[in-house]
Amino acid sequence: MYQADFPSQSTFHDIYGLNLHLRRWPAPGRPKVLLLHGWMDCSATFQFVADALACAWDVYAPDWRGHGLSAHQSGGHYDRNQMLADLAAWVELISPDAPLHLLGHSMGGMLAAHYAALLPQRVHSLILAEAFGIADQSGRDPMDSARRFLHAMAHPAAWHDLGDIDKVAARFAQRHPQMGADRARFVAAELTHTFSGSLMYRADIRHNIPRAEPYRLADACAVWQHIRSPLLWVAGGMLPHNHYLNSIADTLPQRHAAFGSPPQVHIPQSGHMLHWEAPAELAEAAAAFWTAQADSV
Repeated sequence: MYQADFPSQSTFHDIYGLNLHLRRWPAPGRPKVLLLHGWMDCSATFQFVADALACAWDVYAPDWRGHGLSAHQSGGHYDRNQMLADLAAWVELISPDAPLHLLGHSMGGMLAAHYAALLPQRVHSLILAEAFGIADQSGRDPMDSARRFLHAMAHPAAWHDLGDIDKVAARFAQRHPQMGADRARFVAAELTHTFSGSLMYRADIRHNIPRAEPYRLADACAVWQHIRSPLLWVAGGMLPHNHYLNSIADTLPQRHAAFGSPPQVHIPQSGHMLHWEAPAELAEAAAAFWTAQADSV
């Protein structure tokens, strides 16, 4: 099992009536950074990045509602607008008097980008780690999308028994070959828990419910153009297991331009899960970017 150099601290907060979990790797007096995990992930898997940052930054990372140690909703669908409001609440809680640095991976970065566009005065800088929007669905029948949503709401899925941690860790190590066995087992332990005698994923399976309306890249680009904070684009390699980047490869230049053609960092040896597979490289890129912003003030 991976041994953390700098273990995190946990607090819980009532955010819009739900008990949500916040993780912190404290470095009082240092600049504040907020790390936002992606879909079905959790804040704990930023541990490898936090260790690489070596307490040079005051690091916070929440578990999104229905993820990690945060509470699940009692019912319904996990609305991205509600999660955006959660993010706004986290920023106000962590840094009410000054803007902070945001780093978001995948879904977390997509929410961070919308937040930065809406409230630019609250964001000192923004790092998007494989967080460039999802595949354009503008050609999809909106009626079909709505029907899929209604069917998923009426017929919720359920997690199956994962067996044991060793099996989960082995699957992660196979899917993410750059991780190594120690990090794979750490991630497996953080993403699962025992419930009614079975090993299950912690994340609420209702996060799998599809959108009720097609995702339109043009709408996302229109939002991204309002981002005013310094921005860094961090991408992994288009490796066979980087299904995310491969799914949007044909529109990457369009997306990059919509963000204002920001500087790019490429980590070719990593796939989509940069903070799992290449945490030292991600931390190095982030720290250099944050330092540059401080030096430019």
